Amino acid sequence: MSYDRNEMLSMFLANNKLKQASSLDEETLLKVNFRDSTDDLVVESLKSLIMSFCKKETQPMTLRQINLRIDSLSNYRKGS
Repeated sequence: MSYDRNEMLSMFLANNKLKQASSLDEETLLKVNFRDSTDDLVVESLKSLIMSFCKKETQPMTLRQINLRIDSLSNYRKGS
């Protein structure tokens, strides 16, 4: 079965709980894509999770990818 990562992302970004957890406003969330980084931990973790799912990666690999993304964004924020 094939998955459209952009469609999956759009469905998650429409979720009210995700909107509350994200630091991005609703207008910015509508423009989120896989090409551009948002610097939002929730959104970028979600994107990593979707990418891993679509690549059919194992659970440990998926968690590793998400943790690496969170670490890189956390370090980026500390440097700001």
